[in-house]
Amino acid sequence: MRFDSYHPMINLIYFVTAIVCAVNFDHPVYLAISFLCAFVYSIKLNGKRSLIFNLCLIPLIGAYTAWYSYYNHFGITNLRMNFIGNQITLEAVTVGIIRGTKIAAVIMIFSCIFAVVSADKVVYLFGRISPRLSLYLSILLRFVPRIKQRGRRIELSRRGIGKGCFQGNPLQCLLHMCSFLSILITWTLEDFMDSAASMKCRGYSCGDGRRSPSTGSITVTEALSLPYLPVSQSLLWRWHLTRQAFSITQLS
Repeated sequence: MRFDSYHPMINLIYFVTAIVCAVNFDHPVYLAISFLCAFVYSIKLNGKRSLIFNLCLIPLIGAYTAWYSYYNHFGITNLRMNFIGNQITLEAVTVGIIRGTKIAAVIMIFSCIFAVVSADKVVYLFGRISPRLSLYLSILLRFVPRIKQRGRRIELSRRGIGKGCFQGNPLQCLLHMCSFLSILITWTLEDFMDSAASMKCRGYSCGDGRRSPSTGSITVTEALSLPYLPVSQSLLWRWHLTRQAFSITQLS
């Protein structure tokens, strides 16, 4: 049974748990687990394109670490001096690696969310609470895949007439890229207007009383996995707070 076929509430609890743990845990073991699991799962869902994107995040972690250590100078373990005369410390480098890894892990988790959580699931979860919020979230979730698909279609059609983004001399490439962006933005704005008119005709601006589509009842497997997620998150969070309190006690 695929995870994207689970009940929307299961998907919501799982991804909220994953993001909270990835953001709040600083321990190297848990940080590595969150990064590697998000790396592998995004590749499983999105294929080779996700592999290339995830590998591109690794040098960005290094770039963020370099920027953070150059402009933050806390710590006592000096490594070297930067170009403006401030010391680069080991503590600043460590914190930069931790924060960069957290950001990369969260980005990969959101790529998994885009693949698993569909617009129907968002409407099911938030439709009765806030129809406008469910509309905005559903548009956001399908925005990135549609932009990629339309970008490929535009580029393929423009290559057929010799006006691709990388066809011609540098000046022509720049003009072709500007035309490409203009077409893509225009197409996206027109789609937003059509979506707004469609949602208005369906009653999204008429207040309460709308019914949200149901994706089915919770099965036995889902019911068994439902209490596992919050319990495991609570245990991990308690261990994290206990470890922080023990570290503060040792320092004091």
